[in-house]
Amino acid sequence: MTTPSPGKLLTDRRPGWPSLDEILQGSHELPRWIGWRLRALVTTILLACGLLFLVAHWLSTQPHLPFNLRATPEGQIKIQGADYPPLVHLEGRILDGLRLDLPVNTGVQTLYAPIELLSLQRSERWLIDPDLRQRHLQLHQRMNALLAQAGSSNLTVNVDLLHAPDEPVSISPVGWSGLSPLFWLLSLLALAVFGVGIVVLLAEPQWRNMAFAVLAMSQAGQLLFIAIENNLDVFAPVW
Repeated sequence: MTTPSPGKLLTDRRPGWPSLDEILQGSHELPRWIGWRLRALVTTILLACGLLFLVAHWLSTQPHLPFNLRATPEGQIKIQGADYPPLVHLEGRILDGLRLDLPVNTGVQTLYAPIELLSLQRSERWLIDPDLRQRHLQLHQRMNALLAQAGSSNLTVNVDLLHAPDEPVSISPVGWSGLSPLFWLLSLLALAVFGVGIVVLLAEPQWRNMAFAVLAMSQAGQLLFIAIENNLDVFAPVW
């Protein structure tokens, strides 16, 4: 068996492809062909980025109280971190719930949504006690009912304070600036995990790589759900 000479190896090339000397001389451009794997990878990542920005847009339109809520060791809900100077005097007060007064033909209809320690729990999936899960569901259902009525008329509700007169506050959307840095960090991490799964699957499509891709997508979805729940307060929807 004869071994081809080095000169023959350098001169043998695919038809239509420039030689190394021609490329170095700049007389030809590099081929612009890309394979289907790269096309599929770019398309999938772009779709994932589009989905991520749709989720961020949905979060930016969610209602938000103009202050933060923190649980005390006694199991009460305390107001902290007011967004506006006129509401600074509410910091440190104990919040019992939200009240909405709607004018009707017979007078005023009052809707009340209590805020308890369970209200700060984003999802009931971490609650083991069935009674606590049911109470958590009831709290969020009453809050969603109040929010639906407030959205149809106005976005002003009264905060029911312990040992203090009620105060009217405005409920506004979160906005893009209200999304926390943790949301973007977890979202980018989810996108990276999703990308790794797609790369492994496209590198060599087989059942083992497909199983790894499914696992990576599941972990990416879990990270995205954590990022979403981190930016929802007492107005979190019932999942």
